[in-house]
Amino acid sequence: MMKRKFGFLIVLILLAFVGTALGQSADEVKEKAAKVSSKARSSADKKLGASAKALDGTANSAGEVKVATRLGTQFGMTADAITAEKNQLGTSWGNLMIAHTLAANAKSGITVAQLVQMHDSGMGWGQIAAGLGFKLGEAISAVKAEGRVAKGLSKPSGKVATIHGEGSKAGPGRGAGDHAGSMGGTKMGHGGGKGK
Repeated sequence: MMKRKFGFLIVLILLAFVGTALGQSADEVKEKAAKVSSKARSSADKKLGASAKALDGTANSAGEVKVATRLGTQFGMTADAITAEKNQLGTSWGNLMIAHTLAANAKSGITVAQLVQMHDSGMGWGQIAAGLGFKLGEAISAVKAEGRVAKGLSKPSGKVATIHGEGSKAGPGRGAGDHAGSMGGTKMGHGGGKGK
């Protein structure tokens, strides 16, 4: 059993190394995030942290199996696979949900493991989202939408809520004036055609 865990740890380290070569480094993310106001980053950190904490509370009360099943379906994984990933990365359900949401939207090829590692090293989720080039209001909305799925308040669609910005696969998107009342970007939804 110990030999298997050690072998898997080596695979994770290699994947993180390869992912760093393909994606953005923590230093690049920090450098880019520094260009966004500290007030905006701090506000986003608090809101994203609250979403993570709320999901962790749901996992404690409703059960981890339900959360794993919902998140697995949403992120194209089995419940067992996402549970194994959570355990291997040593993270919470809320932080794993945020990492998957950001990674699914990043055009840089950054991995979930890299994002969790950045967060574990002291970077806030708002700082990370800003450093990836995302619109912070949309990042917050996307995470809230995925949190609703994980809590069973919305059905999993298999389509992660879209975040726009220069670092997004979806591109920069339109300005806040084009989407009145949507926190500076596109309204997020699941199954209604507005998510992706």
